[in-house]
Amino acid sequence: MTKSTLKRINLTLALLLVAWSGPTWSQEQTSNVFMDGSHNTDQAVDIASDRLTVDQEAQTAIFEGNVDAVQGEIQLKTERLEVYYTQSDSAGGAPSDSITHMHAIGDVVLISPKETAEGDWAKYDVTDRTIVMKNNVVLTHGDNVLRGTRLDMDLESGRSILKSGKQSGGRVSGRFLPSENESSE
Repeated sequence: MTKSTLKRINLTLALLLVAWSGPTWSQEQTSNVFMDGSHNTDQAVDIASDRLTVDQEAQTAIFEGNVDAVQGEIQLKTERLEVYYTQSDSAGGAPSDSITHMHAIGDVVLISPKETAEGDWAKYDVTDRTIVMKNNVVLTHGDNVLRGTRLDMDLESGRSILKSGKQSGGRVSGRFLPSENESSE
C-alpha cells in the first residue's frame, strides 16, 4: 500500500468519523448525532488492528480484529474495516488512490465525548456521500436513547433517517429524559 493510499484511507476514515454529524431523529426520526461542530478533521487518524491485509489487485485494505480508529476525541471500534479504492494516474504521472467506499463489520461502535452510535455493520459510500448503519442500531446522547434497525445518512443534505424492520415490530423506539437545566412548569 502506498503512502498516498494510507493518507487517503486516513482522510476517508476521518470523513466517516465526522459524517455522523447528520442531523435528524424521527419514526423516520431526526437526530443531531455528533453535531457539536468541534471536531477537527485535519487531525491525524490512528488505526490499530490485529491484522492488516492489502490486496493491490483487488484494490482493498482490510483491517481485522479489534479494529480501533481514533481521530481526536472521536473513536470507531469494529471487528473488521474494509476499505475499497481505485488507482489512477495523477497529473504528475504518479499513481493516485481514491477511496470509493468502506464497510465496518461486526460490533460497530462510533464514540464521541457526548454521543454513541452502535450497529452490526456500517457502509460509507464516499462517491454518493451516504452512510448506512444496519441491525441493532442504537443512538445514545446522554440518557436519551433511540433504537431501530437501519440508519440512513445523507451527508449532502444533512438528513438522517432511523427506521425499524419487522423483527422489532416495525417501530422506532426512543427514550428522552428532560435536561437537568430545564425548569418544570
